[in-house]
Amino acid sequence: MIELFDVIDTDGGGEVEYDEFAHAWSMMAGRNAMSMKAAKELFNGIDVDKSGTMDFEEFARLMNELEENDANSSLMASATDARSTMGAMFRLASEALRTRKVIVDFENRWGGE
Repeated sequence: MIELFDVIDTDGGGEVEYDEFAHAWSMMAGRNAMSMKAAKELFNGIDVDKSGTMDFEEFARLMNELEENDANSSLMASATDARSTMGAMFRLASEALRTRKVIVDFENRWGGE
């Protein structure tokens, strides 16, 4: 999960600003009014300290909430179903980044010998 957080945090500041989050969201869901409204609602809801940024703790909480929505999707409204789909996409992205890191680490360790 930290790998995905680091990728979304494009300026490397250690926190994800809304613009960074919205960019990642739109890459997966498209930049339409409904999608961006859902992104803004999620960001505002998870930014509990109202700092205007999402630290890693808040990001982890978001990922857990998206996962819970995915598990309960049959009970959710269509807007929440979209969120659970995004949760699945974020999880897949996170897994892909972890896999890439393992491959890079392996290549660095064993590739030059």
